[in-house]
Amino acid sequence: MWQAWEHLGLDGATGMVVSWKDHADHHVSVLLDPRGPFYKCGMQKDRDPDHLEPKKAPDGWFRNALHQ
Repeated sequence: MWQAWEHLGLDGATGMVVSWKDHADHHVSVLLDPRGPFYKCGMQKDRDPDHLEPKKAPDGWFRNALHQ
Protein backbone atom coordinates (compact mmCIF):
# COMPACT_ATOMS: atom_id res chain seq x y z
CA MET A 1 0.00 0.00 0.00
CA TRP A 2 2.85 2.36 0.86
CA GLN A 3 4.68 1.64 -2.39
CA ALA A 4 1.51 2.27 -4.38
CA TRP A 5 1.09 5.57 -2.51
CA GLU A 6 4.66 6.59 -3.35
CA HIS A 7 4.38 5.56 -6.99
CA LEU A 8 0.96 7.08 -7.63
CA GLY A 9 1.93 10.25 -5.79
CA LEU A 10 4.26 11.05 -8.69
CA ASP A 11 1.25 11.26 -11.03
CA GLY A 12 0.04 14.81 -10.58
CA ALA A 13 -3.17 14.21 -12.51
CA THR A 14 -5.07 11.32 -10.95
CA GLY A 15 -2.48 9.45 -8.90
CA MET A 16 -3.85 10.23 -5.45
CA VAL A 17 -7.42 9.50 -6.50
CA VAL A 18 -6.37 6.09 -7.81
CA SER A 19 -4.36 5.44 -4.65
CA TRP A 20 -7.30 6.23 -2.36
CA LYS A 21 -9.90 4.47 -4.53
CA ASP A 22 -8.02 1.30 -5.48
CA HIS A 23 -5.75 0.79 -2.47
CA ALA A 24 -6.58 2.73 0.68
CA ASP A 25 -10.36 2.31 0.54
CA HIS A 26 -10.11 -1.46 0.36
CA HIS A 27 -7.19 -2.03 2.72
CA VAL A 28 -8.18 0.39 5.47
CA SER A 29 -11.65 -1.12 5.74
CA VAL A 30 -10.09 -4.59 6.11
CA LEU A 31 -7.43 -3.44 8.60
CA LEU A 32 -9.91 -1.55 10.77
CA ASP A 33 -12.72 -4.10 10.62
CA PRO A 34 -13.97 -5.01 14.12
CA ARG A 35 -12.54 -8.53 13.58
CA GLY A 36 -9.65 -7.49 11.31
CA PRO A 37 -5.94 -7.83 12.06
CA PHE A 38 -5.94 -4.93 14.54
CA TYR A 39 -9.10 -5.90 16.42
CA LYS A 40 -7.27 -6.36 19.72
CA CYS A 41 -5.45 -3.05 19.43
CA GLY A 42 -6.84 -0.13 21.31
CA MET A 43 -6.04 2.80 23.47
CA GLN A 44 -4.40 1.47 26.60
CA LYS A 45 -4.47 3.97 29.41
CA ASP A 46 -1.43 2.45 31.12
CA ARG A 47 0.83 2.80 28.07
CA ASP A 48 3.29 5.69 28.12
CA PRO A 49 4.35 6.53 24.53
CA ASP A 50 7.13 8.82 25.80
CA HIS A 51 9.06 5.74 26.90
CA LEU A 52 8.83 3.90 23.59
CA GLU A 53 12.20 3.91 21.87
CA PRO A 54 12.09 3.92 18.07
CA LYS A 55 14.49 1.58 16.33
CA LYS A 56 16.13 1.98 12.95
CA ALA A 57 14.84 -0.42 10.29
CA PRO A 58 17.31 -3.22 9.53
CA ASP A 59 19.56 -2.82 6.49
CA GLY A 60 17.76 -3.94 3.34
CA TRP A 61 14.31 -3.60 4.92
CA PHE A 62 13.24 -1.06 2.27
CA ARG A 63 15.27 -2.49 -0.59
CA ASN A 64 12.40 -1.92 -3.05
CA ALA A 65 11.69 1.64 -1.94
CA LEU A 66 11.32 4.13 -4.78
CA HIS A 67 13.16 7.02 -3.10
CA GLN A 68 16.56 5.71 -2.03
